[in-house]
Amino acid sequence: MSTKTFQLEENKILIKEKSVFDEREWEARYNEVGLDLVKIKSREGIGNAVLFGGLLMVSTHMTYNAFTDGADIKLAFLFLFFCFMWATVFWWSIQKYFAAHFILNGGAKTLTFFINSPDEQTVRTFIDLIRARAKDKLIDELTTFDPDMSFDQQLANLKYLKKIEVLEQTDFEGIREELKERHLLK
Repeated sequence: MSTKTFQLEENKILIKEKSVFDEREWEARYNEVGLDLVKIKSREGIGNAVLFGGLLMVSTHMTYNAFTDGADIKLAFLFLFFCFMWATVFWWSIQKYFAAHFILNGGAKTLTFFINSPDEQTVRTFIDLIRARAKDKLIDELTTFDPDMSFDQQLANLKYLKKIEVLEQTDFEGIREELKERHLLK
C-alpha cells in the first residue's frame, strides 16, 4: 500500500510518495510534464488473490476445528491469527486487481494518479489543473520573442506547440506573424 501527495507550486509540482518500506520526494517542472492522459486498469494480483484466498479457507477450517474440538487453545488462536493475516493479504490482492490509474505522460516526467483517491472527478479536475499550468508554461516559454534565437528556431517551437494541441491555428498564425515582425526589426 502506498500514498502519494501532490503539491502545486508556481513553477513545479512536488510529489511525495510513501509506502511501507520506502519514502521519496521528487519534483516535476510544468514544462517537463506531458499532456497526454491515459487511463490504465492494472489487472494485477489475481494469482495472489487465489493463493491467499485458498490459504484463508484452509486456515478458517483449521481455526474452526481447533476451537470446536477442544484442542490446544494456543493453537486455535494461532490459526485465528493466520486467518486475519491471509484475509488482509487476500483483500489487498483483490484491491490491486481492480485498481485503475491515470497516467499523465508524453513529457520528460510521467505522473501517475490513483483514480479513486479521493474520487475520480476530483482526480480529473486536479489533472486538468496540472495540464492547464503546463500549457501556460509552454506557451510562455516557447512563444516569447528571443533575440538570440533565429526565426526558424522559434517557428519550430510554434509548430511543436501546434502539434501537441497547445496552440490552435489562429493563435499559431498570430504569434508567427508577431515573431516575424520582431525578427525583421531586430
